[in-house]
Amino acid sequence: MTLSTGSNSFFFARPRAAKKGFSFIEVIATIAVFSTGIVFIFKAFLLSLDYSERLACRAYALNSLNNIIAQNQEGLRAKKEAFQPIGQEVKSLKIGGKNVAFHFDLSIGQGEVFGEASPLDIKVSWRKGSHDSVLSRSVIFSSL
Repeated sequence: MTLSTGSNSFFFARPRAAKKGFSFIEVIATIAVFSTGIVFIFKAFLLSLDYSERLACRAYALNSLNNIIAQNQEGLRAKKEAFQPIGQEVKSLKIGGKNVAFHFDLSIGQGEVFGEASPLDIKVSWRKGSHDSVLSRSVIFSSL
């Protein structure tokens, strides 16, 4: 065994090889950064699913309102008589794997507007998860 005095090297010391691979700290930091990114992407995906279900409910309600208005308008034109309001009606639809109940409330407004014209008020409400939504329309029909 020889000990070199001036160069601080030992006889059994191996020459240091070039560093290969990553240290434990670098691997943990990389995993933390990637997992945070994956969590944010997953959260954004779930929010987009929720928004698309809300949009589907709103589109169904709006389409139903337009259909009710068109049916009453055609009925009024064909029969030349006042239409009868439906009152309250509940329709159920499966959206996103869950049943959603749409509550329709139709009523004729009080009094006449501009002579023989009749106002029709339509309100649709539904609950999706913890979010309550309401969509309403008012239309004035004339028998002219």
